[in-house]
Amino acid sequence: MRVRVQVESHPTDWNPYLTRFGTGQFDAVQGWADEQFPWVKSDFDEPQVRVFVRKGSAAAHALEGAKTYARSS
Repeated sequence: MRVRVQVESHPTDWNPYLTRFGTGQFDAVQGWADEQFPWVKSDFDEPQVRVFVRKGSAAAHALEGAKTYARSS
């Protein structure tokens, strides 16, 4: 499975009550979906994608190098 996202940030803190992915076991990448246009202020202000990956996994290693504003998959 491939997920493509334009990276906004690598959040280190989120409310674990809203998701089953706690900060102790998972890393996250937040960004914009393909349907969003970050150059439009309303889209830029509200990234709609947050991807969680288990710490230490191959997916975590792949996403740790994702640069802000770059498209990653």
